Amino acid sequence: MKINYIRHLNAFFAQVRKDNQLRAHHVSLYMALFQVWNQHHFKKSFPILREEVVRLCRIGSMNTYTRCLKELHSYGYIHYQQGKMTMPGIVIMLPLPGTDDDTPQLLLSDKVKSTTDRNIDTQSRNKNATVLCIKNDTVPVAILRCFNNKQINNRKQERENGLPPSEKNYNNQVKNSCCDKDIPRAEIPAAAERILPDLSQVQEFFKASAYPATEASKFFHHYTANGWKQGGRVPITNWQAAAHKWILNINLQITQTHDRNTRQSTGAGRLQVEENKSYSEPL
Repeated sequence: MKINYIRHLNAFFAQVRKDNQLRAHHVSLYMALFQVWNQHHFKKSFPILREEVVRLCRIGSMNTYTRCLKELHSYGYIHYQQGKMTMPGIVIMLPLPGTDDDTPQLLLSDKVKSTTDRNIDTQSRNKNATVLCIKNDTVPVAILRCFNNKQINNRKQERENGLPPSEKNYNNQVKNSCCDKDIPRAEIPAAAERILPDLSQVQEFFKASAYPATEASKFFHHYTANGWKQGGRVPITNWQAAAHKWILNINLQITQTHDRNTRQSTGAGRLQVEENKSYSEPL
């Protein structure tokens, strides 16, 4: 897809002058999306990462960012498809009035025309790394199509290294979700794959283990209430082992309570008297 960098920007700002619906946040967000589109070599559709776009457009509120993104979609400037789970969203930059002409127009002003630019051949222009400009102090615009893959990968790596830790983790999650499913990974049992007992099974297990029947009901209702998780966070994969631990904890509490309430026959705080004396004998 051939995109004229300056013609597209001129067409957008021409729409900004005419479209009263656009506000500062819309313009800032569109320019950020245009920059990301530029980095993807003006492909028809390209993925966007929310953290990257927010950092470019400087919108401080995520609600404002989401609202402006939807409004640009409804106004006909972009086509946005929200990503699922950790996958990034997909954006298509829709054509603007005045950008469908294939005639090269690389000048910043519609009134000023350069005869040199008009005589440049299309093939030689694609091979050149810069575009001629009128003003001497203007930095030439690089044609990204001429960059080789090594330069692109280096810039991408530099951007990722400059991200905060939270954004790096988000990018790693996106990359991992796109990896081959055949790569071995640590298997974590899901809640749906666990075999959870009912009350009758728990009661039979406690009876077979010679445990109190009342503790079976307490055990079952306690872990049913918290989703069968140890400590409220770790899923229980072996409920029989958890039942044994439950009884051990109960016995430990009973032992500690008994030791605390047992009266000492001798020692500090006790009188040195014989408690089994006979009161029938005279003094």
